[in-house]
Amino acid sequence: MKKVLIVCLCIFMTFGYTAISQAEQYPTYDIEPQFSDAGNFNEGLAMVAVGGEWRLKLWYVLEGAKFGFIDRSGKFVVEPQYDWAVSFVEGMAKVEKDEKMGFIDRTGKEIVKPEYDVVLDFSEGLAGVEQGGKWGFVDKTGNEIVAPKYEEITSVQNGVAKVMRNGKWGLIDKTGKEIVAPQYEGISDFNEGMAAVYKDGKWGFVDSAGKEVVKPQYAEVVGAQFTEMNYFDEGLAAVKNGGSTSFIDKTGKVVLKTRYEYARDFSDGLAWVFKGGKVGFIDRTGKEVVKPQYNNGNSFRDGMAAVSKNGKWGYIDRTGKIVVDLQYDQAFDFYYGVARVTKDEQVGLIGKTGKIIVKPEYNEVWPSSEGVAMVQQGTKRGFVDMNDGTVIAAPRYDFANQFAEGLAAVEKDEKWGFIDKTGKEIVSLQYDYVRDFKNGVAVVEKDGKKGLISNPLDQPAEWAKSEVNQAIALNLVPMDLRHHYTSNMTRADFSKLIVHMIAVKTGASIEELLDERGKAMDADAFTDTTDETILASYALGLISGKGNGIFDPDGLITRQEAAVLLSRAADLLGIQRNNGTGANYADKDDIANWAQDAVAFVSSVVDRTNGATMMGSTGNNEFSPNGEYTKQQAFITVKRLFHSN
Repeated sequence: MKKVLIVCLCIFMTFGYTAISQAEQYPTYDIEPQFSDAGNFNEGLAMVAVGGEWRLKLWYVLEGAKFGFIDRSGKFVVEPQYDWAVSFVEGMAKVEKDEKMGFIDRTGKEIVKPEYDVVLDFSEGLAGVEQGGKWGFVDKTGNEIVAPKYEEITSVQNGVAKVMRNGKWGLIDKTGKEIVAPQYEGISDFNEGMAAVYKDGKWGFVDSAGKEVVKPQYAEVVGAQFTEMNYFDEGLAAVKNGGSTSFIDKTGKVVLKTRYEYARDFSDGLAWVFKGGKVGFIDRTGKEVVKPQYNNGNSFRDGMAAVSKNGKWGYIDRTGKIVVDLQYDQAFDFYYGVARVTKDEQVGLIGKTGKIIVKPEYNEVWPSSEGVAMVQQGTKRGFVDMNDGTVIAAPRYDFANQFAEGLAAVEKDEKWGFIDKTGKEIVSLQYDYVRDFKNGVAVVEKDGKKGLISNPLDQPAEWAKSEVNQAIALNLVPMDLRHHYTSNMTRADFSKLIVHMIAVKTGASIEELLDERGKAMDADAFTDTTDETILASYALGLISGKGNGIFDPDGLITRQEAAVLLSRAADLLGIQRNNGTGANYADKDDIANWAQDAVAFVSSVVDRTNGATMMGSTGNNEFSPNGEYTKQQAFITVKRLFHSN
């Protein structure tokens, strides 16, 4: 009966891409609301659920549904068959069946059979698994690197994981070896290659190799008290014994003894200090740049520190000069070039010169990385420009989220939509609920069903649209790369793009390409990726790593690196090289020796459909070998190689 239900759903599924006028521009749906639940696209796939019923227990739970995954066209890559699933992380997704959990890869293959009670997301190639109250680790082949034997664990970070046995914490490396036997009552997170450890009432430090660099001897490690560890951010860590604070380096040497009752770690080259009920600041030599004189204050951030005296707050610079008069009831750190300040219980924003950008007239203001601040007045929310305080949308919405990918989700009269940074409602308020845009897509809900819409602003630049659209029409661009066109291309994504283009050009699958050339993928080629497309690209001789088993999949590819991959792809396809030497670029001396032939090739090969060179100058007759290489540029150059003579 379940199989019939799934088939029927697939048959009646409607995938929008509705025809619209040029003036309208924006699609109503990409994948029409039809699912019981859905997640944002991550690593090219989105979790969806069919059937079931939402029920309120301790929280709302979707019972009786089946979970699977779709690609950006709406096609099921993994048919709904699991009792629960979540988004992909490092090429693997957690799934549950019959109250047991495991992992599948992006093809739907069960790499780790659902046999564990609980599993954690993969991190640096390993995932924590729990069985019978004990924890261990599995790798991406499904092998148990560490059989479940620990009471608690953390995910791998910087090559190590924290593990607990008999109530004591230790460290293991990625092979499962205990590099620090469980012996500490506590281990803080690593920061700058060091972690604070606690034993017998004293604090010390271990490094990421497991060496106890500083034996537990201090009553306090200041940075260990904060959620975000900041010890050694600037090479030193604040430690405390008795009534004064000292600073040690990564060898444990005390490089600065102070006479202050308390001090915090260095930030922006200065450390916050406290003595006799007053706050001041010192430099790395211990010199008092700002004598303790303030009743309260924050550490420096972006060259400014909020300080208070007699109940009023303002800001000083790194010389101690007051740059914003002490006039506010409260002042907060600078983020994104602005700081929140309050006066008479109202909130506003100021710039670093003290200029008021947004008058303190709102109940709350939330700055964001997108240059727009959300404001609240009474129960209504709106938005203001963080550069000049211009009101983008007056507080008229019942609820709103911060801007994400150029759009903000807003709600009024129980209907949700999206506005742009001019305040225009780009997606009309028509949904019962929406989630923020992520990776170019947002989940929307209507009449109890969820679907997904693409970000209408996520388009190639005008100059690139024609050729990008041609590349997509030729199926040269994998579906999961068709977003964030103006962002920079990663090494992993360009590898996938090249292999996909070769498969389309030859009409052969990746497996067939490897078989024809007598090649095989090596699962151990890299330590930081097991992506089969990348491994295939490596086996075909298209890519190489950075040494020591590192590929750096998330690193950005440079123009000269892209030229090399394009040149190798042309060789694999048997595209004949001409005798030209390519353009004589003004920055030719900046082109690496290993890339010079490839740059000459890509700057001489021409697209027969439009006469455009595969890769040309970035301006002023420069190739910019180490410059940025955007996704839209990558799509165009692949299309030009596809059409080359």
